Amino acid sequence: MATQKQIAAKLGISQKTVSRVINDSACVRTGIRETVLSEIQQCGYTLNISARNLRVSKTGVTGIIVPGKSAFHSIYFLKTFEGINEAARCAGYSNLVITLEKEKEIKNLLQPAAAKVDGFIIFNIGRTGRSLIKKTAGLLHETGKPAVIIQASGKDGIFPSAGIDNFAGGLIAGQHLIAEKCKNFAYLGCGNGFIENRQRLAGFKTALQNAHKKNTCLKVFPWNEKNIDSSINSMIKARQGRPAGIFAWSDRVARLVLFELKRLGFCVPGDFSIVGFDDLESYSLMTRPLLTTVRQPFYDLGINVMKKIIESINNPSLKLAGFSIKPELVIRDT
Repeated sequence: MATQKQIAAKLGISQKTVSRVINDSACVRTGIRETVLSEIQQCGYTLNISARNLRVSKTGVTGIIVPGKSAFHSIYFLKTFEGINEAARCAGYSNLVITLEKEKEIKNLLQPAAAKVDGFIIFNIGRTGRSLIKKTAGLLHETGKPAVIIQASGKDGIFPSAGIDNFAGGLIAGQHLIAEKCKNFAYLGCGNGFIENRQRLAGFKTALQNAHKKNTCLKVFPWNEKNIDSSINSMIKARQGRPAGIFAWSDRVARLVLFELKRLGFCVPGDFSIVGFDDLESYSLMTRPLLTTVRQPFYDLGINVMKKIIESINNPSLKLAGFSIKPELVIRDT
């Protein structure tokens, strides 16, 4: 494999010029830059990432903070982490995963990790995560390293927040059911304890309000494993305003609703239209009919979070800003 010195000698330019091209310096003429890049490609030169990081006082590592081992069983975490890893690989970065289980572990794990990384990505997911995140963010802030928190609230705190726009997801679900000519609606959620549930319901209500459906009946049913049958029975036995358009807060709930309605002899679509949320293949593609749902682009979220962190690492004066990614309606059969 060729070295910078050999490339410079072959092209009749200085090694410093070759180095400037490799490090994307602006003070190189376009013609020379193109010549050097062409030669690099032909000779198979590979940049020594570790050596470059040492010169610029960077480690080339990002810390990924995960609250609890249970996160590794979450498809939401795994999809997002897949995007983070891909963006890191493309940028020549690697990831150091730090798993926090108890509050007393935070300081002992984060302090040594801070010396090994250039920035942090924090997963604020699950009940364990929400109880640990406040203290974790406070300690990380003292390190001066850039960080982004992946969470549902969409509100920036000590660090900027990144997540899926749940409100927009509820909005497009409502707009779809309205377009399907449904007159009355039901939302099957998981109670107000989850901010995602509140945001999706708020978006759903906004879609109905924007359509000026003043006489529309919206029934909200809390859901859990024990009351799904009673919720559905209450919904279908309504004498007035029986919901024909059903928005479920997850694909799992939507599938249970679909199975129960079919068991009771109803047609979907026909008697009812159903929209789920997530677009997890284990649910949305394993139903008959196939489930219409709102896709959460977790992979894209991971890609964008990692890009933001690397951008901040390379430009310390750049202020990190929070962002959300809009989900996508996937229309199938229900």
